[in-house]
Amino acid sequence: MKVNSLALIVFTPLITFAQGPARAPAGGDFQITKISKNLISTPQFAYAGAKQYPTDRRDRWLEVEVEFSALPDLTDELIFKYYILFNGTLLTGDVTHVNIPAGRENRSVMYVPPRALDRFANNRPITENSCQNVAVQIVQQG
Repeated sequence: MKVNSLALIVFTPLITFAQGPARAPAGGDFQITKISKNLISTPQFAYAGAKQYPTDRRDRWLEVEVEFSALPDLTDELIFKYYILFNGTLLTGDVTHVNIPAGRENRSVMYVPPRALDRFANNRPITENSCQNVAVQIVQQG
């Protein structure tokens, strides 16, 4: 099986800190409550001050959303490691979240762009079943 890392668009700030080795979060401090995947259309938006470029509404992005709960009042940083089995190819990516508050309705989202999906679809139509499995691991920096 081929392992590929993709540059994924994430609407969450990504910040890197020089810290010690990563460790698994303390037992029960963080819990994934739901993982959902959807194929979504390319968003349409307008802006001023630069040339407008058309987007193809037929392009579809893979959206993987994780709902999780956090017990500590505030957590400095969590890394969500995404493992997506897409058409027999393992896609991987990380999302770094900072300043995570306690609560049950926290979310992490990762997007796989249309060109990456086309690349690994092997000339087959992209359907909900093209994404065969998703796993997510939460890692807390030490």
